[in-house]
Amino acid sequence: MTGVLRQEVVVAEKVEKTSAEKAKIEKTKVEKPKVEKPKSDKPNFFQRMWLNLRRFVKETIGELRKVKWPTRKEAINLTIVVLVVSIAMAFFLGGLDYLFSRLLNLII
Repeated sequence: MTGVLRQEVVVAEKVEKTSAEKAKIEKTKVEKPKVEKPKSDKPNFFQRMWLNLRRFVKETIGELRKVKWPTRKEAINLTIVVLVVSIAMAFFLGGLDYLFSRLLNLII
């Protein structure tokens, strides 16, 4: 019978130790402060896109200010040159087309 009592005493001591250890652990348990993720210096996707768009517009405006715009007279003269060259090329290519079609009809 003494063996049984000893086992019960040992079990009781273990239970006391575990409950005492739990209490000790709970007392020493300190809530961990919530660690926030360190914010990176890199902006997110939409911020980067917005910044890139703004930079593009600023650079475009800067480049347009550097342009030497033609005067009204220069614009009219250049427009006339383009129209004359386009009409001349149209007649030239039309004439070649007519010649080659007549030549082909003679061969066939």
